[in-house]
Order: sequence, then C-alpha cells, then structure tokens
Amino acid sequence: MNGRKSKLARRLAKDLAFGWLKTLVSSEEAEKITQDNFMDLMPTQTHIMNEGQMRLMPNTYRWFIKQVKTSGVDHINDRKFR
Repeated sequence: MNGRKSKLARRLAKDLAFGWLKTLVSSEEAEKITQDNFMDLMPTQTHIMNEGQMRLMPNTYRWFIKQVKTSGVDHINDRKFR
C-alpha cells in the first residue's frame, strides 16, 4: 500500500473510531468529545493473548485501520463492520 492510500486509510479509520466512540456515551457526554481529545479515550492496549497467539484487540485504533484496509479504502462506505 502506498503512502497516499495509507494516509487515507488512517484518516478513515480515525473518523470511524470517532463515530463509534460517540455512540457509546450519552448525548451530553458525546458533545464533550471532539476530534482532538477522543484518542485519549480509546483503549490503549492493542493486542491480547488468545489461545497462545497474539491477536489484535477489537475496537482499538489499530483494529479500525485493519478493517479499513481489508474492506478496501475505496469501498469503505459500502461495507459494514463485524
């Protein structure tokens, strides 16, 4: 993946993670979350041990990047995540 596609994937993942995080809290608290401070509220642990293997932990920023890349950067709006 070249630099332009990687940058786009990270940007789309950031937007998806921001939208996901706002759905977890009440509407009053969702107003306090901005694009600048939401990364502090995301999970910091990115990997877990599962059945003797290191796995990417769901709903982390790295997980969102992986989902964007597997879905295709160009077709991200057509896909739904698991």
